[in-house]
Amino acid sequence: MVVSLAGMVSGLISVIGISVPFYFIGNIPDQIKSTVLEIISPFIIVSVIILMIPIAIFFASMLLSISFYARSFKEAQSLMGPLNIIIIVPLMLTLGPGIEIDHITALIPLINVGLLTKEILAGSAQPIYFIETLSSLLFFAAIGIRFSVYWFNKENTIFRV
Repeated sequence: MVVSLAGMVSGLISVIGISVPFYFIGNIPDQIKSTVLEIISPFIIVSVIILMIPIAIFFASMLLSISFYARSFKEAQSLMGPLNIIIIVPLMLTLGPGIEIDHITALIPLINVGLLTKEILAGSAQPIYFIETLSSLLFFAAIGIRFSVYWFNKENTIFRV
C-alpha cells in the first residue's frame, strides 16, 4: 500500500510539475502558453492521473514480490535492474511512428499506457480504448497483488528455511 502510494504521489507530482508552471509563470510568451494550455487541460491531467493509479499498483506489487524473494538488498537491486529495462523498452516502442492504440494494444500493459497517453495528449483518444486500457491495468494490478501476497505468505520466503 505504501509503495503504491509512493508511486502515485510521484506520478501526481510529475503531472503537476509539468502543468502548473504554465498557469503561474508570467514571462512565457502568450502563443506558447496558449498552445500548451490547450494540450494540457484539466481533463487531460485527470485522465493521465486515472491511468497512473493502476499502473502504480501493478509496479508496486512487482517490486514487493522482488523484495520478498531477494535475500539481501544487493540481490534485490540486481533483480530490479532488468525490471527497469523491461519497463523502458515497451514505452520506447510506443514513441515510434505508426504505432497506434487498438483493441489488441489496449490490453498490453505499459504499451497501452504509452499509446493511450499519446492519444490523450493529441486529443484523439476514444473512450472505448480508455475503458479497455483501464480494465486491463486493473486486471494486471489485481494479478500483481495476488502474486505479491503469494510470495509473502510462503513461509520459506520470509524465513529462508
